[in-house]
Amino acid sequence: MQNVQRFVLQENIRRFQAQLGRLSDAEDLHRVVLLMAAMERELALLDASESGVLRRGADGCGAPDEAAAARTEAIARFREDFSSSVEIAALIDPAPGLVYVDINPAYEQMLGVARGDLVGTQLFEQFPDNPDDPAADGVYKVYMSLRHVAETCETHAMSLQRYDVSVEGGGFVPRYWRIVNSPVLDAEGRLLLLLNTAQEVCGEEAPQSQAPPLG
Repeated sequence: MQNVQRFVLQENIRRFQAQLGRLSDAEDLHRVVLLMAAMERELALLDASESGVLRRGADGCGAPDEAAAARTEAIARFREDFSSSVEIAALIDPAPGLVYVDINPAYEQMLGVARGDLVGTQLFEQFPDNPDDPAADGVYKVYMSLRHVAETCETHAMSLQRYDVSVEGGGFVPRYWRIVNSPVLDAEGRLLLLLNTAQEVCGEEAPQSQAPPLG
C-alpha cells in the first residue's frame, strides 16, 4: 500500500514540476506550487517513517557489538563537543523514523523539552510543518538534506530555511535557520548517525516576507 502511495506522490510531483514551466497565470502558478509543496511534504514523511534515510543495500556498521560501541563513542564525542555550545545540535538515527539519539542543552532550551523527553521520539513529530502555512517546506527540505548526507557521506549546508516552531499554548511562530547536516562515521567510513546543527537567523538577516525560494 505504501509503495502505491509513494508512486502516486512521485508521479504527481513530476506532473506539477512539468506544469511549473508552462504556466503563465500567477494564480494558477501559486496553486500548483502549493499542491506540490503538500505532495513533497507527504512523501518526505512517508519515506522518513518507512526507511529513514538509509542507503539501499547498505550493510550497516559491521557486527552489532562493534556498531553499538562505535555509536557509544560517537555520542560521547557529541556531548564533549556540544555540551557548552550555543549552537543547537542533535544526533539523529538514520534508520526508519529518524529518531533523536541525543541533543545538547542549547537544543533543550530552544525547544523547551527536556532531553529525556525528546530522545527516542521522531524528528518530524517534534518539528512538523506549520499547518497554517500551506507553502511550508521545512520537513521536505530537511529530509532531503539528511538523505543527501546519508547517500554521499558528505556534510550539507542548507540554504536559509524558514521553519516555524510551535509554541506553548498552541500555534506557530516564524523562524529562520541556517542548518548544517553532517554524517557521523565509524572507523571504516560507514554511516552511524546524523549530526544536525542549526543557528537561528534574526534581525536584518531574516527575510520579512514568506519562505525563501525552493532550492
